[in-house]
Amino acid sequence: MSEYDETNRAATQTGALPEDIAQALRRYVAIQRESAALQEERYRLRDQIAAYMARQGAATLTPEVDGSRMVVRNYVKTVVEYNEAVLKARLGQDYRLILWPDPDKIKKNLSKATPLLMPILDEIGSPSPEAVKAAIASGKLRKEQFDGAFERRQTQTFSISRERGPGVREDGGAYDVGDGESEA
Repeated sequence: MSEYDETNRAATQTGALPEDIAQALRRYVAIQRESAALQEERYRLRDQIAAYMARQGAATLTPEVDGSRMVVRNYVKTVVEYNEAVLKARLGQDYRLILWPDPDKIKKNLSKATPLLMPILDEIGSPSPEAVKAAIASGKLRKEQFDGAFERRQTQTFSISRERGPGVREDGGAYDVGDGESEA
């Protein structure tokens, strides 16, 4: 269990809530359900419009709807996903010929990759709060050297979900992966 999980578990309150908070929680959950239904409808409508555009051979439409000019874009992108285990077995040493750095894998294996990245850290690195604290604590740098050179912001993560049994993902086991393109 991570330090984050332990800290937040220690701050978890169980039991009855004041009625106004319980009511707020009930309304929040109702809005979550409504939002999910709206999201499903949005995807159905998107698919309907995209099918029309495909029939028309149009990647972009600029219709006027209810007195407003709209811009509708539909770009289809082909994504190729390889079965890496099969390719490793088939290609052997030649597998390395088709590899390219994968940011997700680098992130997962950052502790292994860091020593290799050190020679180009000036080009690819960013200051780390933990490294700054360590450098100040060790006396290698002084706190004054950072005056006016950073901004501290607080972010909040807030979520409400139903408690689920072991082995069930937080999202209930369903992802809408979409088409990989942003929707505005």
